[in-house]
Amino acid sequence: MPDILILTRGTGGDLLPLLPIGKALKARGHAVRLITHTNFEADARRAGLDFAPLPDDTLQPLGGEPLRNGLDYFLTLMRRYVEESLRDEYEVVARHAGGGEAVLVANHISHLVAQTASEGLGLPLVSVFPSPYFMSSLPMLEQLYAAQAAQINAARGGLGLAPVGDWGAWVRHADRSLALWPEWFGPQEPGWPARAEMVGFVHDEEFEQGALPAEVEEMFDAAEPPVLITHGTSKGDRNPFAACAEACRLLGRRGLIVTPHDELVPRHLPEGVKRFRYLPFGSVMRRAGAVVHHGGIGTSGQALAARVPQLVLPLGIDRPDNAARLQRLGVAETLPPIRWEADWVARSLGRLLGSEEVGRNYRRLAPRLDEMDAPSAAADLIEEFVTAGAAV
Repeated sequence: MPDILILTRGTGGDLLPLLPIGKALKARGHAVRLITHTNFEADARRAGLDFAPLPDDTLQPLGGEPLRNGLDYFLTLMRRYVEESLRDEYEVVARHAGGGEAVLVANHISHLVAQTASEGLGLPLVSVFPSPYFMSSLPMLEQLYAAQAAQINAARGGLGLAPVGDWGAWVRHADRSLALWPEWFGPQEPGWPARAEMVGFVHDEEFEQGALPAEVEEMFDAAEPPVLITHGTSKGDRNPFAACAEACRLLGRRGLIVTPHDELVPRHLPEGVKRFRYLPFGSVMRRAGAVVHHGGIGTSGQALAARVPQLVLPLGIDRPDNAARLQRLGVAETLPPIRWEADWVARSLGRLLGSEEVGRNYRRLAPRLDEMDAPSAAADLIEEFVTAGAAV
């Protein structure tokens, strides 16, 4: 039975959806190895997966906000990745490829090395797309690759691979594409990979459940449940926590700020607003009055499963697109960064808290939300692909 290699780089949000899929595959008897940054080794071990580290990162984020720097930012970042990291990451995959017997399952953020390794090592490739934005942005990725064609093809030549001529076909070349959302959240669009399979939102239920600190339980014992405020695992270039804390004060509601980043938290929080580095969201969200978040697909899916009203404060990458989709479902409001001020946040939260319309919309979505078992569905498709010996 071929080993399964799961490859990703990036943040915790890029990693976490892959862990339940890996666990489901391991439970079926597959040897599963996670290849990612060293700081995620503990997460891999907790999930019971083998682990192999990517090389120490020489590629550091550039200064400034990507949206301000525009195309130059991404071109520079890609050029540096090709020059500094591509071959090293390729060699890590090669060391664990089992002589070409393994199957490579890769987050789309690692597409460049994954597709290169698939070709160079003869590995079947399953490309994983965390949210609809990443499939919709394939034409942009095609243009970025075309703009860096000389550098990428030079790196490919060093690995004994022929140059790429048709970048559009190359970015869609995976043997199978997994979409980690349900069809009703992001229906198929023109230009998406033809072999894309939508499996639903992926959650690690075991990791997300757990006992809450006594002071949090006390907040839930109050007459009105607190507002959960989070920005996922990322820092972001704008900090919404001060505005959200003040909005809770204006509304007379308690708040739970959850972030691992000390520097983002206001030094003095209003009475009734507390900060925690971590809370198990599966235990918190279903009891919260509302959740304010950044629009990451993982948090969005968790909040949908919890049937909790959502205020989304998105900035960059897939987050505005996720926010717009949640708003169209009638379970969320969204504010652009220019309106991340206490009075705007308070008005939106005031409409969402206890909203009968949001409750009706969640009841309408309930049958669809209840039927999802995305890790098993993803494992089914990967197993089917493995056993069928799909052509590379």
